[in-house]
Amino acid sequence: MLELIDSHAHLNDKVFDKVHFDAEFFEQDGYLLKRVLTVGYDKESILKTMEIVNNNERIYGIVGCHPQDANEYDDKFEKLLITCSTHNKVVAVGEIGLDFYKEEHLKTREQQTQVFIKQLELAHKLKLPVVIHIRDAFPEALEILKNRKHLLKNGGLVHCFTGTIDDYKSIKELGLIFSVGGPITFKNAGNIIDVVKNCDINDLLIETDCPYLTPEPFRGRVKNQPIMVRFVFKKVAEIRNMQNKELERILLNNTNKLFKKLK
Repeated sequence: MLELIDSHAHLNDKVFDKVHFDAEFFEQDGYLLKRVLTVGYDKESILKTMEIVNNNERIYGIVGCHPQDANEYDDKFEKLLITCSTHNKVVAVGEIGLDFYKEEHLKTREQQTQVFIKQLELAHKLKLPVVIHIRDAFPEALEILKNRKHLLKNGGLVHCFTGTIDDYKSIKELGLIFSVGGPITFKNAGNIIDVVKNCDINDLLIETDCPYLTPEPFRGRVKNQPIMVRFVFKKVAEIRNMQNKELERILLNNTNKLFKKLK
């Protein structure tokens, strides 16, 4: 039995409302999910995350304000983050960052920037790592992070990374690591194959970002779920030409090293 951790899931999504987080949910085809980290990104999903975390031993939480929800961030929201972050099963502040993918999001560029910075400061104060979302905004996000490297002492993860080798080197210089998900299994995976092949394996985590980004061979057929992280694991093992047990050991160690509240 191979043990894996899905480092980024959204079990608070309505897709999972009627799903039982039982033994079958965590085990399939010789793979066992040791932990699933579910991410709350706005008030509603954060409250749902806390409910799930409190009722499921294997599930831990990450809480933050997603850049697309930057307009929600105020003193009340920040107090909610602080309260939730004191929970022994909330392991990071996230997902935070910048998202300029759509024109409507470009209109909130300044607001996103300010909320990103505020949450970097908050995570530093809480002594927690950050989970960072960057979409079509890598240069801008990198500038913010470089100017505030002192706020990253507790580490951080760039989730669902799809950048280049140079992008990887840039985040590594800041002490950040990255995770890959379903897109690494796609035919048009592109740059990320080279990054995974050539990176320091100690800088890598795996994730699903479920219910989104379903990996092959189920892409376009079913909604993603945490146990499908096994297909990401298999692809990484293939790219790195590694034995499964060795990769299992490294990925578990990497995840536990970043998220120190995991048990």
